Parts: sequence; C-alpha cells; structure tokens
Amino acid sequence: MKQADIIKKMCRDELTQTDVKAICKFRKFSSPRSASPEIVETLITSDVGLKSALNSLTRKEILMLHFLLALNEPVDISAFTRISNQEGYKYGTFTQRYQKLFQDIKQRFIRKGLLAFCEGPDKLNKKTKMERICLLVPVEFQAHLPAMLEHPLKSDQKGIISEDRIRKLLAGISRPDGKPLKQDSSFNIDQDGCLKIGDSSFSIGNLESWQYRQWKTEAAKDMGVAAHLYSFDCLSALKVLFSSLKPDEWIDPEQLEPALDLFCNFRKKPDIDRVCRLGWEMGILETASFETGTCYRLIRHTSEPSGDTFEKHYVTDPDKACIDFKKIPLTVLAQFSKIARFRVENKKIFAAPDPVMMGRYLDDIRDTPWFFRLINHLPEFKHLFQQLEKNWGKEIINRNLLVAQIKHIGLKASLEKALSNEDVLFLPNGFIAFPKGLENMIEKAVVQQGFAVKRVTP
Repeated sequence: MKQADIIKKMCRDELTQTDVKAICKFRKFSSPRSASPEIVETLITSDVGLKSALNSLTRKEILMLHFLLALNEPVDISAFTRISNQEGYKYGTFTQRYQKLFQDIKQRFIRKGLLAFCEGPDKLNKKTKMERICLLVPVEFQAHLPAMLEHPLKSDQKGIISEDRIRKLLAGISRPDGKPLKQDSSFNIDQDGCLKIGDSSFSIGNLESWQYRQWKTEAAKDMGVAAHLYSFDCLSALKVLFSSLKPDEWIDPEQLEPALDLFCNFRKKPDIDRVCRLGWEMGILETASFETGTCYRLIRHTSEPSGDTFEKHYVTDPDKACIDFKKIPLTVLAQFSKIARFRVENKKIFAAPDPVMMGRYLDDIRDTPWFFRLINHLPEFKHLFQQLEKNWGKEIINRNLLVAQIKHIGLKASLEKALSNEDVLFLPNGFIAFPKGLENMIEKAVVQQGFAVKRVTP
C-alpha cells in the first residue's frame, strides 16, 4: 500500500477518539476538545510538533524509525519484536503472539504521531486483522530524525585509501600474453578497444558495483547471519550506515554495532572489525587512525577528476598517449574510457581518441579543467578536439553507418522499390546510406540485377 492510502485509511477507519486526542496533544496539532481525524490526516506528515515528539524517543526507537525508512516498505507488527519485550504466547496464533506488542507500539509511536498504520488487503496467508496490519514511517520524517550513528568523530584529515587490488588487476591487462593476473579477473580491454568491467563499460558506478560484489564474496564468512524477515544483510546495512555520515565524520566499528544489530536482527553476530577491514582492502572504505582506534568512512568519488593530479604523472609518452594504469586516478580512467579506445603493445597501454565517443561526450567535458589540461598535454587528443569543434553541427559521425554510390539510374530505381521498407536513405548524386546490418541484403539485390559490387576502403 502507498503511504497516502495508509494515512488516509488510518485516520478514517483505524484511530479511536482516544488515539486522535493523544496524537493531537503530543504533536501539538490542536487542543483535546478540537482534536479530529481530519486534523491528524492533514498535519501528520508536517513538521508541526515533530521535533519534540522525536526527542521523546529512546536511542533504540530512533534507530527503528531509521530502519523502517531505509527498508522503504510497510511492515507488519512482527518487525517490532527487536525493540520490545511485550510478547504474548510463544506458539499461539498471530494475534495471541503480537496483541501486546501492538499495544506497546501504539503507545510508543502511533499515539505520538510518528507511525502510520492500517489494516491491509485480505491476503491468502494473512487472514486475521492483526496479521493484515501494516505500518510505516512517513518519508517526510527522514530529514528531521536525529543522526543514525551516535558521536562520530569529526576530522578533516585525509584518509588512507587502498587501491592495491584494483591496480593489480588493471596492471594485468598489459601482460605480454594479454591475460589478466587472475583468470577470473573482470578487468579487460575488448576487441573494440573499450575498457570493461566484465560486460559493462569502465565507469565509477560500475566499478563500485564490482567492488561491493567482491566485498560481499570476501567477507561472506565474517558477516554473521541476519534474520530472514524484515532485515538487511550485513553489507547492505553497513552501506546505509556509512552513507549517513557527513563528509568530515568517521566511525569506529564498535560504534556501528547497535544500529547494525537492529538493522540485521542477527541470529549470528558478525566480525565487524574484519568486515570493515575487507571493505577498506576492496577500495570502498577509507581509514584513519585516532586516539580511540581505527575509524572508517565511505570513499566519496566525484565524477570530475581532481585538479591536483596532472597528466604528466600518469602519461609516460604524450605523443603516443601511453597511459600508466598503475598511476592514473580511477576517476580520470573513467573519463578516458568515455572518449578513447585502448590497445596493448609491448607491455604498454596506449589510448587513441575516438571521434564518435568524444563527440558524444564533448558537451559534458569540453569546459572541465581536466579536459582542458588533457588536450594541451596530448597532441592527438587536441587535434581531434579541434576537428570536432570545427565541424560541430555540420557533420554526423556514426560508426555503424555505410555509404554507397549507385551510378546506374535503372539500378537505383530498382533498389528504391526493393528497399522501400528498409532503413535506407537515398541521397543526391546517387548516394545511399544504410546501417551495417543491411549490407549483405543490398549487395545481394545489386548482384541479382546483374551488376558488380566494388568496395572502397578509406
């Protein structure tokens, strides 16, 4: 169910007058005499009285609200067993097991105007009213909640980043046999000269996805076992928790445990120190040392390469655009991959600007400091850039487009009729343009008319 539907149904069908008065009083919507379901429905997602209501919560209750917002879906009452001791019969019906829990949650959240609930649709596996109750936190509360993690360390010091594993795999591309250092490596240059991570292009987003997959594989034995229902796995929870930190904040692994326990509802505890260490080794986390111990935070990549790493540090031969994959910043490599094709020769990697690729991204990069430095450092890239600028708006470059000339008027008329339903463009002076996929069909039609096909290569 959608949030608006749950709030509407709660206010019109579920709340008692006692509930309405309690919500209006706690959130300061109105006096008890003028309290009404209509007022609750109108104001519950506003910030009226929200700060004082949130300040009344315990730390565990605050984390529960963060958890529900991160989960981003309504839950049933069983999700709240992790923060309440109010349980009924252990082996009874759903209602017998959770009736006391629902009353507890009603007092702690619903009557404070911090949770919305209603009876959901009748489903085959949820037959009783108690089973069908669904609850959620209005998404508007997200910006007003107290911080997810308590007392993070604030420091503007630069963290230590590990790129050893990525660099080793990138270096493996330039081996003489063309094989990576590991047979299962995902980093490669395909037959078209494109740098790939598996079947995907090399980009910061695809790199981060690959890093998380590797982190999950490496840390599988150390991540503990989360409950199956309404829980995050350890890695997904860590991603949410680390993402909540501000750019100047660091966190000790021990400080993650209360939130991590609630998000995952562990049946078996993780080795959080080792999990964080592996996250650093995979290049996802950066680390710094403080008096209290080692702290971590997420590495925050930007799409624009930093201005302090100049091309001379990773370009070993400007005239040939020889790139050192051991030194080139990953953000720069991602930008290079958008506009150039790579080749391996004599254990070295060279980049050649591609007119189609550069033309596609020129508007995005032409005014960036990085691109300005690049074209002034690499002659081949500068020459192509000048050509593109000169012909901008006058010329279309398409790698999959072929052009042919038909000098015989009768043949041209026959082809126009035969290819009327195909993607063929007939141009002045006997020229035609068509995609590569139609090449064989057109050649066959020409031969059937008794004419020969002559190829011209640039």
